[in-house]
Amino acid sequence: MKMKIYLNRTFICLLTIIIAVVSAGCATSKKADEIKDMEIEEVVKFSYDAIGGDDVMPLMGFYGPRPNNYSYNANVLPDYYSDEFFELIKESGINLIGTNFTNYTNAPSFVYRLLEQGAKYNLGVYVSDAVVDNSDSITIEELDERINKYANYPAFCGVHVADEPGTPYFRGAGDNMVSDYADITQKLKKLGYSYYVNLYGRLVGSEDDPKAKDVYAQYVKEFAETLTPDYLCYDRYVFDENSGLSRAYLHFQNMEAVKYQAEQSKIPFWVFVQAGAQWNDAKEYFDSKGYFPSKGEFMWMGNTELAFGAKGIAYFPLIQPYWFAYSVSEPFDFQRNGVIGAMGNKTKWFYYTKELNEQIRAIDEVLMNSVSKGIIASGKDATKDMSNNRYLIKSGKFRELESVDGDSIIGCFNYNGKTAFYVVNYDIKNAQKITLNLNGNFNYEVTKEAKTGKYNSNKIVLELGAGDGALVVFK
Repeated sequence: MKMKIYLNRTFICLLTIIIAVVSAGCATSKKADEIKDMEIEEVVKFSYDAIGGDDVMPLMGFYGPRPNNYSYNANVLPDYYSDEFFELIKESGINLIGTNFTNYTNAPSFVYRLLEQGAKYNLGVYVSDAVVDNSDSITIEELDERINKYANYPAFCGVHVADEPGTPYFRGAGDNMVSDYADITQKLKKLGYSYYVNLYGRLVGSEDDPKAKDVYAQYVKEFAETLTPDYLCYDRYVFDENSGLSRAYLHFQNMEAVKYQAEQSKIPFWVFVQAGAQWNDAKEYFDSKGYFPSKGEFMWMGNTELAFGAKGIAYFPLIQPYWFAYSVSEPFDFQRNGVIGAMGNKTKWFYYTKELNEQIRAIDEVLMNSVSKGIIASGKDATKDMSNNRYLIKSGKFRELESVDGDSIIGCFNYNGKTAFYVVNYDIKNAQKITLNLNGNFNYEVTKEAKTGKYNSNKIVLELGAGDGALVVFK
């Protein structure tokens, strides 16, 4: 039995002309009683039965459980398949387990256990399978027979295909090329199986190359057209030991490129949030240079992605690989990164992830059923970082919204014909008040910190913590 996926494109009136985003604020000069409902537009979204269906936003964790086969200096890794670990994953709010170190080819019993635990805790699971990775050597019928060995499990959502394949002109990495996965993805598409394949984010420092933006856009286009994924997903981490917003505009440029291609391909996009930093793929020993990102930086990443219209959030890493914890002064640093540390400890990012996911669960029905209409930026930093972005509403107005006070970015949405805003405090260090000045008195709901209240006024004052976000929906 194939899994059931949702790719919902229902609409009451399909627009034949897509209005340019920059002109989206033209109606704001109308009187309050002249604000009419927008036409209901096509909504493109993607989710899974295993996590609750098409109104539930996928919240994926990358690096799921691995078989326990390591100990060092009296540190024996815990059983990552235990109820204790799955309860931790569930508590964090993550609902989809992405890439993991359990491969069906050499550890089928662990894959079955993973799928069983996933069903028990209402978590979706991607399966890694070396045979899928080498599908050029088998027929589509043989591939179908292989995947059917585990596809009937309720938690099964798809298979892992590749992480960050490049192209000859963008981050070429030997055999790991986009073109190498054309055959497998097309076979999976024909069979009706979903698959995970992840984009590179734009290179750090590539802002110095005037052609970098065009090269990256070409890469994203080739990726989407060659691999035809169900969604575009990429990872690019903004914050390191030089924390701050100095590279924030690249964050928005990256989302702009991926969002644009997603719209052309009529699929949604997902974005990663970094749970810690100082990754260690080289498996070297070094002492941590502090712990980052901060809570404000972490929340800023996730909330700005929601404001841009992302319909999926991913966290890296979910469970810290033990070599990501190697240290010089001490054998391990289990607090350096990961939503969950390699010893099963809750890191600081566990609590940030839980808080962000609680807010997402309170608003995902709205965001999953909304069409992004653009971004309003207010304040010096937000305005600078969003400059020349194709999604910037330059007038600073949208329908009921006349002006904004405070440093913020505001995602503007069409939610079943009604206006919705996702308002983000742009300050990563301090709480602040963001004021939305309206052109009349309106009924609206505000959801922040996963709590919803109903109001009527001509001004919306939001007190938001550093990097926090709030959803406003007009009734």
